[in-house]
Amino acid sequence: MDAGQGVVQPLRDASHPAVTHREQLIPVTEGRNRRDHRRRAWRQFLYQARMLRAMELLVEPRANITAVAYEVGFNSLSAFAKGFTRFTGQTPSEFRRGNELGKTW
Repeated sequence: MDAGQGVVQPLRDASHPAVTHREQLIPVTEGRNRRDHRRRAWRQFLYQARMLRAMELLVEPRANITAVAYEVGFNSLSAFAKGFTRFTGQTPSEFRRGNELGKTW
């Protein structure tokens, strides 16, 4: 008898407790995966909404970056700056300078 055969052979039998237990866990795992996906999708939607709102606020000439960060739901200016830069490719200051309302070219 092969060393691993004693372990593998019983698992081929669908009535083996390890197999039936695994089959019972699959729906729970699939449900958890769907729930986790919805949570990720919601967090991504919320993040995008915050960034778009920040962009709207930053085009105002008197926009204060710290105030914008707090208004869109960030508790840390550095976290906001990092996220904004990742989202737009510009720092909040660069974005504001390049997109102020009323700016004449």
